[in-house]
Amino acid sequence: MVIGDEWVLVENPKTGSSSMRQALLAMGADYAASKHTPLTDPQIAPARRLRFVVVRNPYDRMVSAWKHNVKLARPDEPFEDWLLGPAWEAGVGLDIKRVPQTVWAWKCNVILRFENIDAEWARMLNAIGLPHRPLPRVNVGDRPPYQEVYTPRTRQIVEDRFGADLDRWGYSFDEVRPW
Repeated sequence: MVIGDEWVLVENPKTGSSSMRQALLAMGADYAASKHTPLTDPQIAPARRLRFVVVRNPYDRMVSAWKHNVKLARPDEPFEDWLLGPAWEAGVGLDIKRVPQTVWAWKCNVILRFENIDAEWARMLNAIGLPHRPLPRVNVGDRPPYQEVYTPRTRQIVEDRFGADLDRWGYSFDEVRPW
């Protein structure tokens, strides 16, 4: 989480928030909590005027998380096994394989979309009064289009777990990814 005087960026894993954190810190923003701390953390003052979070199509986010996780742990683990396997908290206390992004967005009043990350980054900088800088790419992995990874069963698992995200932000299986 990155906190300014009047704003906070909640770092939702696998949404480009590590890139944003790195850039904001390079511009002099305060780093007030551990990486990927959700807004439910008591360190956050609810009175902050702007509370940003980036959300991402859950289908794409799960493939990105799987590729990142298996690269670190078990390179040959099939997507379905990973998806059904043990929690992956990534050091944040929430299982990103099972907890909808609506939890990360709790109390956030500015929702940024990963699918338009460069434009959203510019919008965020403008809102908090910082000069525009290109967003660096951090933790960007090499992976196929997420649609190629899914089976009917894994697609249903993601729909069951992240239905709130799909409904709230209008995501679908057929979207294209930007990065």
